[in-house]
Amino acid sequence: FILGMGWEGIWVASQSALQLHLPPDIRGHMLGVFYALVMLGTAAGAVLVGLLMDWIGTRNCLVAIGVLTCLYGITSLHRLIRHGLNLADSSPS
Repeated sequence: FILGMGWEGIWVASQSALQLHLPPDIRGHMLGVFYALVMLGTAAGAVLVGLLMDWIGTRNCLVAIGVLTCLYGITSLHRLIRHGLNLADSSPS
């Protein structure tokens, strides 16, 4: 559930950012590239997870994916906090 919410947030934010911040003359092309890469990544990831489930078992695979996702989240949160602190500590020139 949490992963799904995070995915939806990233999905919507990415599409919005592309549409709002790209010049109009390349916006359509870049959205096409974005969709192609996301769909390719989703398809390749599904195949790899299926192979991993065959290799180590479904339960072990889901636990491993959960642990890796938590580690990624902790690492990302740590980077965000560190980046935020650097911005707050810097004084204007």
